[in-house]
Amino acid sequence: MSPWRTRIGCMAAVLWPLGCPAQSLQQTVVTALAQYPSIASSQYKTRSAQADVSRARGAHWPQLSWSATWSDYNNSALPDRWVQSPVLSLNLWSGGRIQSDVERAQAQVKASQQQEHLTRDEVALLGSEAYLQWAHHSQMVALARTNLLAHEKILQDFETISQVDTGRRIDLNQAQVRYDNARLALIRSETDMRVAAERVARVLMAPPPAEPSGLDASPPVPYASLAQAQAQLNDQHPAIAQLLAQCEAAQASVRYAQSQSAPTVNLTHSKSTVPGFTQGQFVTQLQLNLPLIDGGTARGAVGVATANLQALEADLAETRLLLQEQLRAAWTSWEWSKTRVDLGQAQTQTAQNLASGYTQQFRAGRRSLLDLLNIQSDLYTYQSNTAIALNEYRLSQMRILASLGQLAQAYMATPTALTSAAPTAQTTQPE
Repeated sequence: MSPWRTRIGCMAAVLWPLGCPAQSLQQTVVTALAQYPSIASSQYKTRSAQADVSRARGAHWPQLSWSATWSDYNNSALPDRWVQSPVLSLNLWSGGRIQSDVERAQAQVKASQQQEHLTRDEVALLGSEAYLQWAHHSQMVALARTNLLAHEKILQDFETISQVDTGRRIDLNQAQVRYDNARLALIRSETDMRVAAERVARVLMAPPPAEPSGLDASPPVPYASLAQAQAQLNDQHPAIAQLLAQCEAAQASVRYAQSQSAPTVNLTHSKSTVPGFTQGQFVTQLQLNLPLIDGGTARGAVGVATANLQALEADLAETRLLLQEQLRAAWTSWEWSKTRVDLGQAQTQTAQNLASGYTQQFRAGRRSLLDLLNIQSDLYTYQSNTAIALNEYRLSQMRILASLGQLAQAYMATPTALTSAAPTAQTTQPE
């Protein structure tokens, strides 16, 4: 068992005690890192690549084989013949074919190991996004329910007023329309929450927790500026390192293709026996094979391998550009969403005070129904925008670490809850 798998399994056992009904963000991600199928798939592919190295190296060693043939003839004068042929062979020179195959297999191992690293980060990001989206939609449901209760109270007040003053029926209809719209918003939020919960269940391969927790205990970004983070996009980044390893494998494939037109030298030592006719003779042979005309096979193989190498080099250049773009985009979203959270919280606090004051003025006859409905709608909008900005802040933080290839490692390095400087949403409602 790999050290990573052992460590992740132990971490999951510590962070997810049996019988614990709640499961935090970090516990969810660590659990996914321990059991999600794509991680096991990447580990098996690494093992396959390692086994391929053994296969390629085996061609350097002597090869021993044994064959036997039994023949029956219609001519009774000829005895049945049982031919046994043990053969010992050793390649003395392959034109670099064997060694280039070994080097290609070794490079594929490095590429598979980097892919395993990338897969862990992908699963960590998948688990983080699923959990944070589920938590966000849960918060949106809570806001929508509170908004619905506020509209319901306004509607009930106008039902009472319209019973006394029938001329206010048009106001009652307006309050009813706003109430129905609040119901639709709640239904939409509940649907989004259920869909998000299904994604969490897929990540956990189990039912989701009763409620989200540990949202502010996510791994922090350990860099003070974008320039410091961009410095991490070097050749050690798993996506870049994987393509560099694939380029090494492609270069080895080019050498392998070139070796097809090179001479080969093999040494064989064998014995052939025919019972009844001979006692058997040992034969040692030195075999030289020099390809002269192959119809363009070797040249075509070199062309294919060279084109594949050039394609990988182009992919490497594009990957560097994509990683820079992803990091800059995530960093920008992270910074500005924090500002949006602060502004949204200030707007929410102001709208709460206004809603409370408008309610008192409405009862004193100094505010209209439209004023009351509009301020409640504005309050819900500000609260929703704040929740959306807070969710984008948390998601961007995870995406920064994932774009750096450090997300899974960051989760594994923080086995206990962290004290994060992330902003928190203010969702209190006016009385």
